[in-house]
Amino acid sequence: MDAVGLLDAAQGVARTGQPYFEQEVPATGESVAGHVVDAHIFSLGGGAVAMTFVDVTEQRAAEERMRALAERDSLTGLFNRVAFRDVVTEWLECNDDVTLMLLDLDRFKQVNDALGHAIGDRLLQEVGRRLDQLSDAFVVSRLGGDEFAIAVPSVGIDARATAENIVEVVTEPVVLDGLVVRPATSVGVVESTSDTSDVGELLRLADIALYEAKANESPFVICTPEIRAHGRVREDLYAGIDEAFDDGQFELYAQPIVDIDSAEILGFESLVRWRVPNI
Repeated sequence: MDAVGLLDAAQGVARTGQPYFEQEVPATGESVAGHVVDAHIFSLGGGAVAMTFVDVTEQRAAEERMRALAERDSLTGLFNRVAFRDVVTEWLECNDDVTLMLLDLDRFKQVNDALGHAIGDRLLQEVGRRLDQLSDAFVVSRLGGDEFAIAVPSVGIDARATAENIVEVVTEPVVLDGLVVRPATSVGVVESTSDTSDVGELLRLADIALYEAKANESPFVICTPEIRAHGRVREDLYAGIDEAFDDGQFELYAQPIVDIDSAEILGFESLVRWRVPNI
């Protein structure tokens, strides 16, 4: 809104008697270029008005910095977990199909242990930078540690080709303080369907696919109904461990270690067997 627009607004307040008018507008003039002012127009009655202008540039900048802190990962500058979930949730609520990819860095702990956490942090920053530059359509997040997530609307996306590209980009060697580091990664991919309209469920399924990728030493795995069923069995077993302890379903056995030639018992090894009910 320019000066003419403000005058029109002032005339409107004077004419209608509305209590006040408020709007943020860019300041004009070379000395205040780039500033934002909060313009207020108050009705004084009898067709008279009062106008005030408050420079809110620093206030808005501070609010933007606070918003960035709330939405961004402090190490990489990528979206954090909360902001990522909010974006994907908004897409799903608009009935957009989403392809979600979950990845982490293989043997990242070895990088931290061998080269130090400072190098590990710089590696995470470099991986985040590479992922962020892949496509403007991608929403990239560092979920925590060495775990990253990427979401993209599924329209026109080849999930397999996209995953292959991600692996290729992430695993390019990087030189850090004169040391050549060769990142390795595994990727779990899931495409939203009518029964996966929740971001939490998509992340869970992508995590199942990521587990399969690591178990099979594959660069990436796309979640299928078979992989989902396999993951459900594993989740049920994990969930049943605490109950199994409480119900005494674990049994301890001592198995002898025997010298074949002399039949002498050399020692014992302990075995724990899980007696799962109804199996």
